Amino acid sequence: MEPYSRGSWVKNVTHCKFWLYVCRVGKEKPPKFIAGIMISRKASTFIRLLYESYRRNYRPWDWDYNCARVAYQLYLQRPDLLHVEPYKFTTPDWKERDKLWKQVIDWKDLYVIHVMGHFSYDSSTPDSIKMINSTFGEAMRFIYYGSPKLINS
Repeated sequence: MEPYSRGSWVKNVTHCKFWLYVCRVGKEKPPKFIAGIMISRKASTFIRLLYESYRRNYRPWDWDYNCARVAYQLYLQRPDLLHVEPYKFTTPDWKERDKLWKQVIDWKDLYVIHVMGHFSYDSSTPDSIKMINSTFGEAMRFIYYGSPKLINS
């Protein structure tokens, strides 16, 4: 089930209101942003500046330096370049991942769920998600089968 390895779209983002901002990123606990989900229009100044930070000062040993902490510092310098989404890109966040794997939260207003599969060591399949009673299970059933309800096979 590779499609959910980084994030799974649960809401259509093609409507006009969503694109009022040139670039959107999810709020993380300061001093950084959630690095797994950034959306922008083509030629976004913020994304260009972030990309340049990789070219000038890439730190491969520090996984969230460029993508999360530098992004946050850029925002502090130029808040006009970015809209920070406080909830709909970041729930549950990495500290609340039990809400994804062991609980069921109301996820229907979220634009995307950052699955963080690298934390779960999950080996779910389209068949096994039919009976997983969690936020992850509901979202995957919605994507695969059109309904979040448990499926008794």
